[in-house]
Amino acid sequence: MSGNTDINPRDEFVYYYDRNNLKAIRKGSWKLVFAAKSRTYGPPSTIENDRYAGKTLEVEVPLALYNLSTDPGEDRDIKDQHADVVKQLDQIAQKYREQLGDGLTNTIGKEVRPAAQL
Repeated sequence: MSGNTDINPRDEFVYYYDRNNLKAIRKGSWKLVFAAKSRTYGPPSTIENDRYAGKTLEVEVPLALYNLSTDPGEDRDIKDQHADVVKQLDQIAQKYREQLGDGLTNTIGKEVRPAAQL
C-alpha cells in the first residue's frame, strides 16, 4: 500500500491442498515439493461437455527442490545438489505440521480448531 515493492509480506509460504495435506513449502526462491499422490487434469484426464472437470488421473509426485528464480517452471529438480536447503525447508515444514497438521504425515495440528457452524 505504501508503494514499496521491495518488501515481501511473507518469507515463507506453505501449500496445503487435497484437504489438509502439506504438499510444498517455499522460502525465498526455494520451493520444496513433498512426495505424495496427487490428482492431475493432464492426459488421460478429461474435460466434460459442460466444461467442468471430468475424470482426473492420480500420479506419484516425488520429493523435489526447485529454485524458482532460475527455474520458474519447476522443470529441474536440484535436491541432490542442495541437501542443506532440503533439510532447512523440511525443518520449517515441521513447524507448520505441528501447528496446522498434515494429512500426508498423519500429524494433528496443535492449533487446529473445528470449523464454524451455523
